Amino acid sequence: MIKEEREFEINIAEILWAFWKRLWCIILAALILGGASYFYTKATAKPTYNAGAMLIINNKPDGRDYLSSDLINTSKELANTYTIIIKSRTVLDEVISDLNLDMSYDALAKAVSVSTVEETPVLKINVNHSDRATAIKIADKILAISPDVIVGAMDVGSVNVVETTSAPYDPYIPSAVKPAITFAFIGALLVCFVIVLIIILDNTYKSERDIIDDLGYPVLGVIPTLELSKTTVEKKSETTSVRGNL
Repeated sequence: MIKEEREFEINIAEILWAFWKRLWCIILAALILGGASYFYTKATAKPTYNAGAMLIINNKPDGRDYLSSDLINTSKELANTYTIIIKSRTVLDEVISDLNLDMSYDALAKAVSVSTVEETPVLKINVNHSDRATAIKIADKILAISPDVIVGAMDVGSVNVVETTSAPYDPYIPSAVKPAITFAFIGALLVCFVIVLIIILDNTYKSERDIIDDLGYPVLGVIPTLELSKTTVEKKSETTSVRGNL
């Protein structure tokens, strides 16, 4: 057990040392992937406008002039169902037809998002489009069409508009920094993975201690590595040349 723990510590130290020696590779990979992601996002990202509006669903039965907590909870629980109805073909196909939009149902469904407001029966509708006026028209048309469809499909009390459509004049431009950081991290992680893989697959002996620990045999001798200077090499080369001429 002591031997295994010692080998594990040595391996961790070896891996950390390998990371340090190849730190420039890790940084280079992070810069390449992060930079590529940044410039790609900058080149392809399109500014969009977001138009928003709100609806409230009232499950009050006919003849009741008040809302109980049970009815409010029921409205909140059915919020996901209302979301599906608002993004259904029944609503969005009519929006496309009435506004003569050059969009498919799937494209419009991706541009429309519906969410609940802090676990209340209030639904917030958001429409993203490259043109501000078109985003507002789509949101207005959804407000006009969806209440009747929801009432007819779910037999609820009423669907009322809480907040009419509004859209900021400044477009939303996707940030290029976040994906760049993500890809930079992925690049560094890939290089670290390759370094670890090389160390794991390397089964060569690096020292006498490796041989003793692995094989259990004593080392009888070590052949030294001779480092010859350039002058010594040149002299030996000249000597060999002279002997050859003789």
